[in-house]
This record gives sequence, structure tokens and C-alpha cells, in this order.
Amino acid sequence: MQSIKRVLRKGSIYCATFIFALFKRLPMKKERVILDSWKGDKLRGSLLKIYHTILDECPQIELVIVGEQPGLRQDGSVKVVKSKSISHLYYLATSKYWIVDTLYYEHLKPRKDTLYIMIWHAAGYFKKFGISSVQEEEKLVKVYQKLGSYLTHLVVSSEKVVDLYAKELAVDPAKIIPLGLPRTDEMLEDITTIKDRIYQKYHIAPEKKLVLYAPTFRGEGKTPYLNQLDSELFAKELGETHVLILKLHANHYLDEKNKEGMAKMVVSQGDTIEDLMKASDVMITDYSSSLFEYALLNRPMLFYAYDLESYKHHSRGFYQVYESFVPGPIVYDTNSLVQAIKAYKDEQYSNQRMEIAHQYQRCDGNCTRRFIKYFFRMDQKDEERSSL
Repeated sequence: MQSIKRVLRKGSIYCATFIFALFKRLPMKKERVILDSWKGDKLRGSLLKIYHTILDECPQIELVIVGEQPGLRQDGSVKVVKSKSISHLYYLATSKYWIVDTLYYEHLKPRKDTLYIMIWHAAGYFKKFGISSVQEEEKLVKVYQKLGSYLTHLVVSSEKVVDLYAKELAVDPAKIIPLGLPRTDEMLEDITTIKDRIYQKYHIAPEKKLVLYAPTFRGEGKTPYLNQLDSELFAKELGETHVLILKLHANHYLDEKNKEGMAKMVVSQGDTIEDLMKASDVMITDYSSSLFEYALLNRPMLFYAYDLESYKHHSRGFYQVYESFVPGPIVYDTNSLVQAIKAYKDEQYSNQRMEIAHQYQRCDGNCTRRFIKYFFRMDQKDEERSSL
């Protein structure tokens, strides 16, 4: 069975590359931009911010969005295409700009004049990623190396991360631009309105504090979420004053068979992580790089690291010393988590949060504007772009 699947996959890759090669003979549209978030998933993060800004400020640009996009505008200047469809291949072959937020298209070599731009989806560096996370798998290392050679630009959160990202993503440092991440701008905008909307959507009493639980991804590919936080115990101890809301990672999905302990938590439906961070009073995470953006809000964080030793030694591991780097209490079970929330003293962590917020990312609210100016203001001289 596995061999049949491999043959079918190789056949589909061959067909896609052949069709793509034919489409590359067509003229390139110099003002066509294709946005592809999480390999055809819903547009989010930095790409969603860029989408809205292009609509507002660059009417000459034709936008092509990949994947199911409920609620996004579709008209003469915006097209939505199904991921891995013939239309997808056509627009890739004829677009001047490919903009993605994760590694993709290793089987499709861009045209010589294509600007293949990756905006990395996370700020800073914390848990290991890239080549360090797959160094024992030669095939995956080669994928990173191939994609690193295809990229024309890699946009990252700050100058501080350039050398590490060059190594892990096999990208020439000269191609790496520390413009800051457009998604970071979201953390400084429209906080009150977003909080009201989230509270109304989930019928949360206004006097209650919202606790965001944003666990990191575990596994490979799309995997079911395995809950490890007892929301019934949480509600018993803190339910009069707090509400717990779960935001799943993009690669996790809910399986009806694995909902133990979830009865008393709200499961986010369709909200961005940026909106939930702005709406929440406290964030619980584990190894997620969302800690960098949440630090901008200067609000409490707790780290529910129930599998810390396993994660260190048998999974990703870290660039930092976890226990001293995270700006909040580390707990290993729900009871300890509840007690840590009750006993939390913010003054112990506020300075550490601010250091993390400002060392690893440009956070002046102008990251999106810098991106637009760098790539789409064609009247800019090269030396002006280099100073952004």
C-alpha cells in the first residue's frame, strides 16, 4: 500500500512540474502577487496583514490567494485558487512575486525573474527549527538546501536572528532582510475593539479574565490535538474569575475521540492568534514562539511544560536554556498551573518580558509599511531600500 502511495505521489509531482514548465512559457505579470500561507491553509499572520495593506495602498497589484479563504474579498483585483490545482500552477508560473510563510514549492523551480519571498512565521529563535530539527534525515536537509537556493528574500524579525536563520534555512545571509514581521504590527493595533468582539463571540462575562492556552505543535504533518490540560480542574479552581480558551496550532485538529479534559474550555473557532493574544489577560504556552509577540503586550505568561525533558532530548530541543529564558513560571501539571496563576507576581517577570520583546524583533508598528516600501515602491533607489 505504501509503495502505491509513493508511486502516485511521484506521478502527481511529475505532472505538476511538467504543467508548471509549460505555464512558465507564458508572459510574467509584473504586478501579480501570489500569497500562500501554510501551504494553502487560511491566510494568517504576516500574509494576512500584507493582503489588507496591499488592498488599501497598492491598487495596481493583482492578488492571488491560495486555498480556502472564507470571508476574504474576491473581485477583479483578488483571485482565490484551490491549492495544488491547475490554476495554482498557472498563477505561480505567471506571478512576479511568490510570498509564503513556511517552506514550500521544493518541486517547482521559480523563473529567473521571480521574487520568491519567505516571511518566516515566527519571531526570534527559541525551539530548534530548520536543519537542526531534521539533521538526521538527509532527504529533508536537502529540501532545506534546495529551497534556500530558490529563495530570493527571507524576511525575519530582527538583525539579531540573521546568522542563525541563514544556517538553519540554508539561505545566503545577503538574502535575509530584517524588516520585522508584519504580524508584529497587529499586536499594537485595535486592542479594545478586538477584546470586545472575542468576549461577545464566546459569551464571556466582561468581568472575567480571559486565559489563552496556545500549545505548540507536536508531531509531523497534520496531527490530532492531544489535550493535556484539565479544564474541569481549572474551572473548579478559577472558573468564577477566569475563562480558558484554546487556540490550536495550524497543524493540529480536533479529534472527537481525544477530548478528555476539554469540557470546560472554549475552543477558538476561526480567530487569529494575534486577536486572541490581544483579547487575553494571560497566556499559557509551552515552547511556542508566540511568547515573543505576547511579550509586546507586557502581560503575564505561564509555561505549561508537561513534557519538557522529552521535548529537550527526543524532540526539537532549544537554542536557549529553557528554564532561564522563559519570562514566567514553569509548571508541569494542571494543579500546579492553577496554583501558579493564583500566586503570580508580575514584578518578577516584567523586565525579562520587555527584554525578550525588544531584542528579537522590530516592534515599532511599521513592519508592514517597510515590507511594502521595500518590495512594491519601485521608485525607491537600492540604497534607500537597504536603509529600511
